Amino acid sequence: MNPDERVTRLLELHDPARDYQAPPIDLAALRARAAAGDYRRPTLLRRVRVRLFLMWNRRPSGRSVRRTAVVVAIIGTLLAVFSPGATAKPTTPALNKAFLSRIDDPGSAVLLRLIASLSPIGVAPVRPVTYLRQQEWAVDTTAPTYAEAAKVIAHDVQTWRTPDQAGRLCRVVLPSQPAGTERAERTAAVDAPAPCGDRETPNTLNVPFSYPDGEPVISPAVDTDQLTAQFASDQPIRQGDQFLLRAVVHAFQYYALMPVQRAAALSVLATAATLRYRGPTVDRAGRPGQAFTVTSGPGEGQTTDLIVIDPVTGRILDHEEIALTAGSRSLTRVPAVVNYTLLLAATTVEAVP
Repeated sequence: MNPDERVTRLLELHDPARDYQAPPIDLAALRARAAAGDYRRPTLLRRVRVRLFLMWNRRPSGRSVRRTAVVVAIIGTLLAVFSPGATAKPTTPALNKAFLSRIDDPGSAVLLRLIASLSPIGVAPVRPVTYLRQQEWAVDTTAPTYAEAAKVIAHDVQTWRTPDQAGRLCRVVLPSQPAGTERAERTAAVDAPAPCGDRETPNTLNVPFSYPDGEPVISPAVDTDQLTAQFASDQPIRQGDQFLLRAVVHAFQYYALMPVQRAAALSVLATAATLRYRGPTVDRAGRPGQAFTVTSGPGEGQTTDLIVIDPVTGRILDHEEIALTAGSRSLTRVPAVVNYTLLLAATTVEAVP
């Protein structure tokens, strides 16, 4: 390697633009300028021309490619962490395993077989006070900010209701459920909070169903035609099977149904043409059951309602609403469970504690 080549190599190793194809260097001219004491900087035009030459004649080395890849990866990670879209992802509970099941069969016949296999219908003891306990988890799909849309609101609710719709209601805020988990926590009877709150005045613990004259339904009907009319007083069931399913859920959510009433409510649900059977599963409290779904029509705000039914008692254990498409102003990432309710207790007791 002659001296000129060594100088050229040394310049390349210490040049920040060494990964670019540089313009030819006239070493003889440089030596002549140095001997004459000419150390002037190149003109602005010359510097611009050299910069353009470097930009258009890039020759990336393996090292520069790796360096570029690392920089791109770092930038991508920073964008993923700090971009509004990423921080907006709500920590909603994961989709129920039943909904992800490959089973997707017509549900009416399966539900009728389940009703026929229920335990023999007997007469449960009826005491004057209805006791209900449930856990509610929900996100606000109308929240105006990403931070608000990411919050999961959770409550443990206990109700003691007398025939005049008075009694006591205890609502306790639950800690946030870990993101991505399916199992709810603190669902056992020993986890139920102690009675709290003052006794409610009459008509504050209202039931959802009413008679044509407006009187509240204290005990849902056993006749399916009468029960359907009571469901219609709560939900616009003529507008779709989802409303019928939600009315049935309300029957289990607000009343301590006797076995014959459970069978009647499920028989009405079996008339829903779009009811789908999604297979065996466990609810979020770990209780085994059979899953059924009803999905709304396609379009903005499409949802699927999922219920888990205990095949032994005929009780609804779990109701979930799954958003499949977002509304025009919703900040919730879809698909996502936007609310679910665990029905943990429904019985009658002697008195309000």
